[in-house]
Amino acid sequence: MLQRADTATDSLVVEGTRIDLIERGKGRPVLFLHAENGIEPAAAAIDALAKAAHVIAPTHPGFGRSELPSGMHTVDDLS
Repeated sequence: MLQRADTATDSLVVEGTRIDLIERGKGRPVLFLHAENGIEPAAAAIDALAKAAHVIAPTHPGFGRSELPSGMHTVDDLS
């Protein structure tokens, strides 16, 4: 179940865990999933994609300021 968090930063609450979210651009939605090094909101790739699409780029649990749910310990758990 997804809910918008009541904070000034863009984030979602997914099953009780806060996940940061970057959204930019307009048009067809594009889901941008970052690699193992995380993502910066100022990433050039996001800006480039946002010129032609609505980019949705969540920060994976445990990366950046996104929370890590209890019980999540491995990449398989994240998957």
